[in-house]
Amino acid sequence: MATACYLNSRKLYLDSLSLCSRKSAGHAYSLLVLSIEESVKAIIYRLAADGLVRFSEKGKDDPTAVNEEDLLDHKIKHKILVGIIAASITYAPFVNAFEGYHKKRIAVTKARDIMTNAIVQHQVLMANLSDPKSAASRTVTKFFEFAENLNREKNLGFYVGRKESVVLMPNRISRSKYEYWRGFQEVFLEGTKSIVDNGIGNVPLEMFKKSQRSIARRLKKKQFSEPIA
Repeated sequence: MATACYLNSRKLYLDSLSLCSRKSAGHAYSLLVLSIEESVKAIIYRLAADGLVRFSEKGKDDPTAVNEEDLLDHKIKHKILVGIIAASITYAPFVNAFEGYHKKRIAVTKARDIMTNAIVQHQVLMANLSDPKSAASRTVTKFFEFAENLNREKNLGFYVGRKESVVLMPNRISRSKYEYWRGFQEVFLEGTKSIVDNGIGNVPLEMFKKSQRSIARRLKKKQFSEPIA
């Protein structure tokens, strides 16, 4: 399922490029949004294959499980997309700090220097994001506004609309707007393929699984401790 969703996402992306080359920017834009949604679904299925995400089964009560049918609800995928990007932004300084290090063992002093640099870069990033005038803050805000209105954005390119007495055609989507999000999806597709092919890595996977088990225990404990109305 993960591979099939990724391949479909890539096909939607390529079809989007073809439509744009035929000066059908609106329809191209809507296919691009669909491609983004399908990439998210591919990631969810890969995480399920690794045991990080569990789909709910009949007769089993698991508060951390996902109902597979919910993936038909675009809002669910939109929320997951926001979560993926938010996490990638938050932890980017730490990932970048260790980029290029493949040794299993690093000297304590070297590891301390790397982590210190990562913490400093993380603090700088957080400061930039807290400043509404900074380029980083404007970029992130633009993305979250886009993700929050993904259904609306998708429909803008597919359908004719009306604003007062003006007829709005699908090609009201500008070429620059299409190219901006095409660039995003080009990078996101690469990340999706990497996750689908390789997972997220054994170490972070085990960390996430331990965290998930802890959350499940807490949620179940809360369920049984709540008084019956």
